[in-house]
Amino acid sequence: MTAGVAPPEIEQQYLALEEKVRALRPDAALGGLRLAYEYAATQHAPQKRASGDPYIIHPIGVAGILADMEMDLVCLQTGLRHDVVEDTGATVKEIREKFGDEVARDILCCRLVLCQICGCRHESLCPGDWEQHRENTELFARPAQACRARCDSVARSTNSFWQF
Repeated sequence: MTAGVAPPEIEQQYLALEEKVRALRPDAALGGLRLAYEYAATQHAPQKRASGDPYIIHPIGVAGILADMEMDLVCLQTGLRHDVVEDTGATVKEIREKFGDEVARDILCCRLVLCQICGCRHESLCPGDWEQHRENTELFARPAQACRARCDSVARSTNSFWQF
């Protein structure tokens, strides 16, 4: 990770997440989780929460809740990156190019589930015809993927609630 992207106390929070995941999956390769954290920490580096804390504590908390739910590693990576497209200059295309179709679809699925819950429309996440993207069956073709998106939404809301 680039020096100075996240303060040491934030790195410790990530390492606690990694330890939790290792306890659940002792044989799992966690390099992808580290990459997801580093990418999210870099993207969110200038952002602060209302409390003044670095924003990255929220995605780490979301990923921790997803780990407690024993979700798979792609879901945990999605939890770490779930706000980068909405809150930073990152795009779904960039996520797809750097991390693959599955992660990009899960992030987009997560955003669409949240839009359905709150009734908002994040056209900036899906340039072009919004209804076409919303109705794109590829996004919800696999029930597990839709479930991961819903679990990420629940974890995100739970984490936000506990931080107040």
